[in-house]
Amino acid sequence: MQDSDKLLFLQHNTNTNAHNMHTCLEYEIENQIDYILFQESWFAKDNITTISHSAYYYIVSEYQNIRSRVIIFARK
Repeated sequence: MQDSDKLLFLQHNTNTNAHNMHTCLEYEIENQIDYILFQESWFAKDNITTISHSAYYYIVSEYQNIRSRVIIFARK
């Protein structure tokens, strides 16, 4: 299997800190990580809004009345 055929994942507990999330996303661009799974992600008080990044899409639960425990960022 070639390196380009591998999917790379990173899991990180960000302790509800947006700065930690941004730092991980910048690190992952350099290392070409495909999926980042954040536990205890930062959310605004509406439990919907979180950080965004130009290199990644983010995936969260559709249930707005429940705070997601994990956010997945997928490389574009």
